[in-house]
Amino acid sequence: VMLASILPIAFVANIVRVIALVLITYHFGDEAGQGFLHSTAGMVLMLVALVCFFALDALLTRLITDRSPAPLGAVSIGAALEELSGVPFGDAGTLRACAVVTEVLKSIPVQQCGYAGLMLPVLEDKMLARRAIEGRYGLRDLLLFSSVCGTGLDVVPVPGDTPIETLTNIVLDVAAQSVKLRKPLSVRLYLVPGAKPGDPMHVDDPLLTDSVVFRA
Repeated sequence: VMLASILPIAFVANIVRVIALVLITYHFGDEAGQGFLHSTAGMVLMLVALVCFFALDALLTRLITDRSPAPLGAVSIGAALEELSGVPFGDAGTLRACAVVTEVLKSIPVQQCGYAGLMLPVLEDKMLARRAIEGRYGLRDLLLFSSVCGTGLDVVPVPGDTPIETLTNIVLDVAAQSVKLRKPLSVRLYLVPGAKPGDPMHVDDPLLTDSVVFRA
């Protein structure tokens, strides 16, 4: 949308420049008009264009938005799902909780973009990471949850020596589900060098949390 607006905004900005030039020439004479044309017309054109861009961006942010919830620090999607389902994440009832949250997100009366659904980023959510360490769910379970939410495989740690054929098949599995369900799904795998399935893993990134390596 922003890209498509470049020409219309440039056209509007140029109209404003011409109107300003005409008014200055009419009220203050040709010399003032020529001075404006050579000194400040370009700045006025750029300023008007920037104002239009920011105004359009603000409008689109209100009208078209991605309502996907994301974990942040102590805020955990996994913990919220457990409150809703009454069971640890990964146990029976998790799929239903994911479906309920997704349905609520989809029902928000605004034009939505992006995934606009529930995200399950394993290494970005402390509760999801903890339940992975406990062995309550795996990569295939996350793929199952993707059938009712907008996640795919999000920051899932797998062994660094996973064969390229296996990685390719994982991506194709997610792609097949995306096509079948007619919705966007993504694959973000976190390759852990020298690790095997079930090994604990530590990360130094403040935005990620420790977990366990999944079986690819």
